[in-house]
Amino acid sequence: MTPVDYLTAIRNILNHLEGTQLPAIERAADLMVAALSRRGVIYCAGIGHGIQGDFINRAGGLAAVKEYKDECKEGDVVMLGSVSGRNEKPVSIALACREKGVSTVGLTSMAYTQKVKSIHASGLRLYEVVDVVIDNGAPYGDAAVMIKGYEHELLPVSGVADAVTGHMILGRVMEKMSLAGKPASVFMSFNRAGGEEAYKKSLAQYESRGY
Repeated sequence: MTPVDYLTAIRNILNHLEGTQLPAIERAADLMVAALSRRGVIYCAGIGHGIQGDFINRAGGLAAVKEYKDECKEGDVVMLGSVSGRNEKPVSIALACREKGVSTVGLTSMAYTQKVKSIHASGLRLYEVVDVVIDNGAPYGDAAVMIKGYEHELLPVSGVADAVTGHMILGRVMEKMSLAGKPASVFMSFNRAGGEEAYKKSLAQYESRGY
């Protein structure tokens, strides 16, 4: 049954993340904690098909996470992604960040990217130009479920993988900040009772202290 098959594919992704990617997630979180301690910013550039929006200005999320802009500076961190790792824009962003001393975290599929050639002029793929690589576990081609009557796999899994991975990283950042005695500014849902007031308070706190 297709819905169950898709759930199985997603469970495989979750098992992959837990079983193999926790050290990389730890390194990514360390970069972000270091940035926040220096009043740096965590930026999200394009991840998949707009997944980065799930990390910006979200209930339960970090106030420090912002939409990527070219103005990021040394000491900041940029999280970005490309499931194939071959596309021009994410590679260009990562290379530009490298020149500025901006740390980068790249979400990609190693099974996919190792079977394709980059279309960036440098010939480099995303995993070759970022500081921390996180393998989201998506298969070659991204789609993961065979459905009778079709010639190839269907239903992509990288979107779910990237959303989960991003929140795993940011959750670890929150935890590390709290353990260091510096709990980060975080947002409560705007739509809960008192949500608007809490949001404004958290935003003001972040703007005042930088984390």
